Amino acid sequence: MSVNYTFLRDNRPEVLVELGEIIQLNKETALDRHELTTNLAKNLEQLCDKHFYDISQAHFQGYETLFQQRLKWYRRIEQRLKRTGIKGSGI
Repeated sequence: MSVNYTFLRDNRPEVLVELGEIIQLNKETALDRHELTTNLAKNLEQLCDKHFYDISQAHFQGYETLFQQRLKWYRRIEQRLKRTGIKGSGI
């Protein structure tokens, strides 16, 4: 599981969580502790790197919003102005 606290829209962080592939351990695929630790660390590092890349590139299509704060009034106005496409508005 990869967790990131990012400030995307406001001065409060948004929490983004990504779950990786399920890792099942059984007697047939048993690894020694060193191999298991190395394998888990590698998988976690890859998941965190992917998660960081997705956030930095604004790739949120695979994410689901569980809770979202209401935007403050000035942020709502800013969002509306951005949608109108007025040139020279400074936004």
